[in-house]
Amino acid sequence: MSPVGVGQTPTPPFRVDFAAGTVAGLLGMLTFGVFHTFWIANVPSVFLEGLVHVLAFAAALAWAVRRVHARRPVRSDELGGLALGAILWATLVPYEIAGLLLGPFPPVASFRAALPVIWISLFGVPVGAFAGWALARDLRAVLACAVAALALDFFLGGSMAFFGGRGPVLGLFLVLLPVCLAAGLAYMAVRRRFARPTP
Repeated sequence: MSPVGVGQTPTPPFRVDFAAGTVAGLLGMLTFGVFHTFWIANVPSVFLEGLVHVLAFAAALAWAVRRVHARRPVRSDELGGLALGAILWATLVPYEIAGLLLGPFPPVASFRAALPVIWISLFGVPVGAFAGWALARDLRAVLACAVAALALDFFLGGSMAFFGGRGPVLGLFLVLLPVCLAAGLAYMAVRRRFARPTP
């Protein structure tokens, strides 16, 4: 394991990174749930569906952070948290642009009807992949960061593009900047608090 320097912590067990990802994901899920309730439709099941999404995101983000850390020690201080949050938000930028240029898309009544436009949920993947390469220069880190971007953006970013990136959706995009920064800070706070050296 790489020496621990300023702002760095030992690599914690996976369960710690998963817990950190869960805390980060809950912030995003609550934000989107509130947005959905007041600006799209009051559908309480959105929060239950969001919990499943949070678990997938937590696992993917934990994997990405650990893959990057394996090649380049990750800062677990406030600066590292802000950097993580900024990367998370950056993966949403292509969806906002796509929404403004291509959206909104016609409403769909079922998952099958949504399949022809499922591609709009993939715009953030290259951003995640680029972040993995820029941070770690490692193909496994590229894959892990791409998967983490997809796990974050599949519903969140896809919805922003689908609804056109204007009006309330633009508001959601802007609100998600401080939310993502807070999520990154929360992730690193949990990681720092419960980090223990692993063999």
